[in-house]
Amino acid sequence: EAYDLWALQAAGPEPMRVEVAVNGVTLNMELDTGASVSTISERKFTELFPSATLEPSDVQLRSFFGDMKPVVGKLEATVKLGENERVLPLFVVKGPCPPLFGRSWMKEFKLGIVKPEVVNAVTSVEEAVSQFHEVFSEGLGTFDGVAAQITVQEGAKPRFFKPRVVPFALRDRVTEELQRMEREGVIRPVKTSEWAAPIVPVVKRDGRVRLCGDFKITVNPVTVLESYPIPRIEELFARLTGGVKFTKLDLKDAYQQVKLHEDSQKFVTINTPKGLYQFTRLPFGVSSAPALFQRAMENLLHDLDHVTVYFDDILVTGTNDSNHWANVCQVLERLKKAGLRLKLSKCEFMAAKVEYLGHIISSAGLQPNPTKTEAVLAAPMPRNVKELQSYLGLINFYRRFLPNLSDVLYPLNRLLGAGTRWCWTSEEEQAFQRSKKLLASAGVLAHFDPARPTVLITDASPCGLRAVLAQREASGEERPIAFASRSLAAAEKNYSQLDKEALGLVFGVTKFRQYLWGRPFEAITDHKPLLGLLASDKPVPESCSPRVLRWAVLLSEYRYKLSYRPGSHIAHADGLSHLPLPTTDFPVDCPAEVFMLAGLYPRVLSSTAVAEATARDPVVSRVREALWTGRRSDLGPEEKPYETRFTEMSVEGNCVLWGNRLLVPASLQRDVLRLLHESHPGISKMKAVARSHVWWPKIDDDIVAAVQECPTCQEQQRASRPIPVMPWPFPDRPWSRLHVDYAGPYRNTYFFIAVDAFSKWIEVFPVSTPSAEATITCLRAMFANQGLPDIVVSDNGPAFVSDTYATFLKKNGVRRILVPPYHPASNGAAERAVQTVKRKLQKAGPGDLRTQIARMLITYRSTPHEVTGCSPAELLLGRKMKTAMDLLRPDLRTMVQQKQIQQKIRCDKRTKPWIQAQPGDQVFARNFRPGPAWMPAVVTAQGTFSSDLQLADGRQWTRHHDHIRQANRLPQVDHSRHAGTAADIEKDPDIPGTVPDMSKTSEHVLAPDLSCQMPELSCPEVPAEEQQQPRAAGSTASPRQTTITTPPRRGTRVRRPVQRYSP
Repeated sequence: EAYDLWALQAAGPEPMRVEVAVNGVTLNMELDTGASVSTISERKFTELFPSATLEPSDVQLRSFFGDMKPVVGKLEATVKLGENERVLPLFVVKGPCPPLFGRSWMKEFKLGIVKPEVVNAVTSVEEAVSQFHEVFSEGLGTFDGVAAQITVQEGAKPRFFKPRVVPFALRDRVTEELQRMEREGVIRPVKTSEWAAPIVPVVKRDGRVRLCGDFKITVNPVTVLESYPIPRIEELFARLTGGVKFTKLDLKDAYQQVKLHEDSQKFVTINTPKGLYQFTRLPFGVSSAPALFQRAMENLLHDLDHVTVYFDDILVTGTNDSNHWANVCQVLERLKKAGLRLKLSKCEFMAAKVEYLGHIISSAGLQPNPTKTEAVLAAPMPRNVKELQSYLGLINFYRRFLPNLSDVLYPLNRLLGAGTRWCWTSEEEQAFQRSKKLLASAGVLAHFDPARPTVLITDASPCGLRAVLAQREASGEERPIAFASRSLAAAEKNYSQLDKEALGLVFGVTKFRQYLWGRPFEAITDHKPLLGLLASDKPVPESCSPRVLRWAVLLSEYRYKLSYRPGSHIAHADGLSHLPLPTTDFPVDCPAEVFMLAGLYPRVLSSTAVAEATARDPVVSRVREALWTGRRSDLGPEEKPYETRFTEMSVEGNCVLWGNRLLVPASLQRDVLRLLHESHPGISKMKAVARSHVWWPKIDDDIVAAVQECPTCQEQQRASRPIPVMPWPFPDRPWSRLHVDYAGPYRNTYFFIAVDAFSKWIEVFPVSTPSAEATITCLRAMFANQGLPDIVVSDNGPAFVSDTYATFLKKNGVRRILVPPYHPASNGAAERAVQTVKRKLQKAGPGDLRTQIARMLITYRSTPHEVTGCSPAELLLGRKMKTAMDLLRPDLRTMVQQKQIQQKIRCDKRTKPWIQAQPGDQVFARNFRPGPAWMPAVVTAQGTFSSDLQLADGRQWTRHHDHIRQANRLPQVDHSRHAGTAADIEKDPDIPGTVPDMSKTSEHVLAPDLSCQMPELSCPEVPAEEQQQPRAAGSTASPRQTTITTPPRRGTRVRRPVQRYSP
C-alpha cells in the first residue's frame, strides 16, 4: 500500500502541534491532515526508543512530489492522548522528518479541525497542496450534485453481447480490478440486463489492468447526443486576457468522478467472465460523455474570472502572482466542495507559457503552435522523382492560396521532365525551402472556427503517417488548420496496409484531440476497407485484429463520420506520408497491450430476429405475402428464384421455409455465414451444414466467397503442387559453375564445401566459424589453384548474403546466385556433396581430422563418378591421379583398356541391373537398428523387389533389394540350431517397399535445381501381392528349413584392388 505524506516537504505558517505519550515517552507531534499515517524519523526513533524492536513493513510513503520515502519499519506503540489510550502503528522513515500525527491517529482519537470560512492565502505550490489536500489525495472523487443521464433514441432495441474469453494469465488481475471498481462504487453487479457490452482488458505499464466497455457496438449507435454547445476558442481565450503566468489543472479519471443517473445505468452494462456489471459512474467510451462533462464543469466554474474550462482541462491565470494564487485557490475550493480530485503529476503551476487548444499562451499574448506547421517546415528533402511528385501534390492542392507559385516551383518542376537526370542543386533547395514557407504562412493556414464543418484527412504510406486538419469555408473549399506527420516505428512497418490506415486515423484524432473531442467532424480516408472496419455506425467485424478492436474502442468517444475519397483527391495528405518527420516518439493515447482471445460474437440469431428481418426485406416480405395470399402471380422478376420453389415453400412463425430449410433475409445472411464458418470447416462441410438448415439464392457461391475471403483459412491452406522440374544446364567446361555450402559442426569444426558442376570435383576446407571472411579465404585459395569460375551458387546463409562476400565475387567478375530460401533442392549439388563428406568422415572414426579429409578427397577425386562415368580428376585436370593402388598394377596398358570399356558400358546404361541372388547365397543386409550398419545373412526366398533373409542368430528379415548387397564369403550358418517362430521375423515398418520419387515431393522450384540433372534410378511400385508374397513361386519349403548348399555367387563386374593413399 502507498500513503501520502504531503507535510514531509511542506512549507508555510507555524504548524499545529499536540503532545502525546508514545510507549510512556512524551512526544510533541505535528498535526497533519495531509498525512495518511503517523511517522517519525529514524534518528529520532533511535534517540527516544533505543530498546524498541521494529517490525518489517511493506507500506510505501509518497510525498506530494511523487517520490517515495523509504520505510525502516513499524512500531506497534501504545499511544495516550488525554485520557484515551490506543495501540497504533508508528512508521519509522529514513531522512529528516518531524513527528507527524496523521489522519489514521486522528480518526482513532476522534480529533477534528474547525475549517474557516475564508480560504487562507497561499503563495506556493506546497501551501496550495497542503491546504487543499483533499483535492490532491488518492482515490476516486465524486462530483456532488451531478448525475449524468444518457438518452437513447425512441424505439431503440437493446443490444446484448456475450463476454469475451480472458487469457488465464489475466483472469486474476481482471477479477481484482472488478473487485476494486465494485469496492470504489464504479460498478455494481446485476443478475440480468437487456443491454450488455463485452469488455476489453488493457494492461497498463505498472502491470495493472484497466477494463473498458466496448460501447461502440451497443449504446453509442442509438444515443441521442447532448446538444450542449462546446465553447468557442475565442471565448475561452478572452477570459485569459491580461494573464502573466498560467496554471493547468488536470482532473483525475475525469468521467468516473461523475455519477450516472440510475435510469441510465442499464445502457452501460458490461458482460464479464464474472457476470454482468452496471456502471454507476460515467464510463469511458460513451459518445455523449464529453458534452455531459463539459456542461457539469462549466456550471461549476463559469462565474470565476481568469478561469477557462475545456472538458477535463482547467486553465487559471491572473494579473500578478497574488491574484494568480487567489484564483487558483478559488478553483481548488470549488473542486473541493464538489468532491472532485486532481492528478498532481499532470498539473502545471505558475508556468510562463502553456500549450492550450493548439496555441501557445503567454504574457505576450496568443501565438500559433509551431507544431501545426512542423510537418511541412521540417519535411526532409525529396530523394527521388516519386517523393518530389508527392510533395508537389501537397503544394498544388493549396495553390489557390499561394500567389506566384509557378515561379517558385519552376526549378522543381524541371526535374519531372521526361529524360531529365535527377540532380538536386542549391537552386532546387532554395525553391523547396521557399515553397515550404509559403505553405506554412498565415495566408494558407486558417484559424479554427467551431462554427465551421471540420474535416480530418489521414493517410498512411509504407514509411509514415500523415494528417491534415481542415475546415470547409462557405465556398466549399477546405482550408488547412494544421499539418501533422510522423515516421512509422520498426514494428509498425510490419502492419498490414489496413492496420496502417487505421493507425493513421488514430494518429490524426489523437494529434488534434483538442480540436475534435466533443465536436462532430468528418474523417476522410483513401482506403475503402477502413469504412467497414472503423465506421462509427457499424460494428467492428469479428475477424479484426486485437489492435484494431482497441483503436475502435478509443475512437468510440469521438463523434465522427468516416468517408472515402480517392487517393488522387487527398494529395495534400499523401505528400506528407512520403516525407514524414524523422521521429517516432509521438505519444498515441492507446493502451500498450490488449489481451483478446476471441473477437466479437455475431449477434444472437433467433426466429424472432429472422421474422423481423423478413418483414424489413423487400424481396422476402413479398414472397411471404404471396405465400400468405396464395397469389403466385404477384412475384416479379426479382423473386424468380423463389417462384420455382413456390410450391415447396411455407410460412411458420412469420418466417419463410423452403422444405425444412429457413429462408434467410439479406440482412442476416452475413451473420449466418459467420456462424457456419465459426470453426473454419471448409467449403464442403459448410455446404453440408447449410443444406440441412438454411437457404437463400446463390448460397453456395456466398459460402465459397466467405471461405476464400477468410484470412485464417487462406493462411492455413495446404502447400501448392510443385512446379515442373527445372534442372540446371550442364556446363560446357570444367570449373565454370561452383556450388558451395557449409557443413557441421562436426567435432567442433565447420566445413566449407565446394563442388564443380561439370567434373564433380569437391573441395573441403575446415573452418572455425562459417563467416564471410572464412568463406572468402577458402574461395581465394581455390581460385589460386583452379582459376576464377563464372558462377558461384549458394543458399541464403549469413556468410553468403553478406555485402563482404558479394563485393569479393563482384570484384573478381564472378556472378553470385542465391537459391530460393527454404528450398535446398535448388542447390542439390552442394547438398549432395555435404552428405558425401559427412558420411565419409563419420566412417573414418577418431583421428586427425585434416588427415582424414585428405584421404577422403584423394579417394573421391580418383574414383569414377556414377553420373559422369569419369573421375573428377580426369574431367578437371585432364589426367588420372596417381595413387598407391597404381603400384600394384602389373600391366598398365591392359588395365587402361579394360577400364575404358567398363566406363563406356556404364555411360550407355542409365541404371545398373540387379544381380539376382538365389536362395542360399550369402549377402549383407542393411541394419536399421543400433549396431553395425550391415549384417551377414543368407537368402532363404526371393521375390521381385525384396527377399527373405536369415541371420546368423536365427532371426529372419525381409529387405528390399536396395538394402541388400552381395558378400564375397561368409561362414556357413547352421540353421538347424535356430528354430524361429513367426514372432522372430522382423518386418520393420519404417523400411520402404519402394524407392520414393523425391522429385514429386519437392517444394516449388524457383531456381534451377542441379540435383535434378543427375540420372534418376527408376523403380516401379511394388504390387501389393508381391509385397505380401516375397518368396519365389513354387517354393513350398519353409524359410527356416532352407539348407545352404549353393556357394556364394559372385558378380561379373571386374573388381579392382583397393587403392590406398597415405598423405
